[in-house]
Amino acid sequence: MSKRKKVLAISTTLGILILGLIIFLFTRPSDFDQSETESVESQIVKDISANLQSTGTMLAGKIVANNSNQIKIDSTRGKIKEVFVNEGDQVEKGQALFSYQTDQELKVKEAEVDKTVKTNAVDVAKSNASIKWTLYNQKNEQLRKAKNSADSTQEELSTLEEGLKQAQLDAIGGDNEVKNAESELEKANLIYENETEKLKDDTVVADNAGLIKTVNQDLVNQSADRQKEENFIEIIDSSQLFVDGSVTEFDKDKVAIEQPVEIVNREDNNQRWEGKVVQVASLSSEDSNSSKEEDENPNLSKFPYKVVVNENENMPTIGSHVYVKLMASGYDANKIILNKEYIVTKGNKEYVWSVEDNSIKLREITSIALENDLVEVTDGLSTTDSIAVPKEGMVEGMEVGENIKS
Repeated sequence: MSKRKKVLAISTTLGILILGLIIFLFTRPSDFDQSETESVESQIVKDISANLQSTGTMLAGKIVANNSNQIKIDSTRGKIKEVFVNEGDQVEKGQALFSYQTDQELKVKEAEVDKTVKTNAVDVAKSNASIKWTLYNQKNEQLRKAKNSADSTQEELSTLEEGLKQAQLDAIGGDNEVKNAESELEKANLIYENETEKLKDDTVVADNAGLIKTVNQDLVNQSADRQKEENFIEIIDSSQLFVDGSVTEFDKDKVAIEQPVEIVNREDNNQRWEGKVVQVASLSSEDSNSSKEEDENPNLSKFPYKVVVNENENMPTIGSHVYVKLMASGYDANKIILNKEYIVTKGNKEYVWSVEDNSIKLREITSIALENDLVEVTDGLSTTDSIAVPKEGMVEGMEVGENIKS
């Protein structure tokens, strides 16, 4: 072998060795990477429980109202006096929408004046009666003193007795005047209440809670014929809300009437409501009201479904898009269902890693074993609590997000 070939062979061998060394140094696991770094993770009990009670099927839908209420102007009742609502307002059942201009308000004022007059008449009658009874008492006292005086003549006594009798008749008459005045006041009050009640008929109120969709202000000054034809106010009835959507042919058999669901706001997953399926169409519909996903397959048959939203303090907004999570039969939002992996057993007691003020601590619980490695927590935990998944190396006082040293 020539000297040149030997040098080339040695150089090649060295190059291979150096390259192998570089690859080894850059690809071997370091002491710090030999095990994955884990941290304390917090989860809300309600979310964990709901996921474990879910069937795993998620649908898309849109919040819709029960129906809409169209209100027309009744020109026979008078002209529009005042409109109390605007488009976009949320109204409650019985809330005033608008009022008619009639002579009923004048009748109420007249009845109110008459009631005031009758009230004053009662006060005057009571005052007069009081004066008359005071006079009677004075005459009664004069007669008593005269009878006890040796100087009083029979004629004086007779005069005093006659005066006393007349004073008593006057006082009794005063009481009768009070009764008559009170009777007149009672009638005036009834008339006032009746006229006031009639005044309510001049105001049109909402039959149901809802959202004011339109207020046709221009219609106020239009002809009676046009007022009869066109709607003045339209209210979207929100007394009961629904989710409208569609389910594909592959998922249709997973949806059943009365099936419990969890409704999740697509923009804020923390906003959730309970409900149940009330309708699943037998025939497919190409004209679905549900929101369409970008990756939705147009070749799949879709079947409209409807879900009723259970009444809640903070109901979803009409028109908002939501997810509908199908829950297993017997789903109970108040039940706490956990996987056994969340339970820490020490002796004959059970605990979970409770998250309080962003730190973890062991909290004793009581549970009942279920199928499929699940348990139902019956004491020691609420649906609003947060807990952490047990991991080796966790100790009390660690904070959420803190790395765990195994």
